[in-house]
Amino acid sequence: MLAIGDDPGEQLVAFARTWFRLLARAEWEAALGMLDEPNAYGTRWTRATIVALVEDTFGPATRFAAEFGVPVFSDPDSVEGDPHPNFGRLDAGGYWL
Repeated sequence: MLAIGDDPGEQLVAFARTWFRLLARAEWEAALGMLDEPNAYGTRWTRATIVALVEDTFGPATRFAAEFGVPVFSDPDSVEGDPHPNFGRLDAGGYWL
């Protein structure tokens, strides 16, 4: 994990920002290297599983696509607005973001 102090929220946000920054640059190998174990549902993330999830969630037949078009990964430092990330602690002891 990133050494950002003891605040898990700060660590999670820094991790996510780095991960999306890598995806925005199409640095898939580096981004996937940050995911060293399956998620809570046993999914091992690959480029194919991430692309399939994005297409399934935001694909041409969705309301998102009708309103905004094709989704792209954006560098968090280049987007507009004031982000308000949400996170919390899981009963199992981990965190969600």
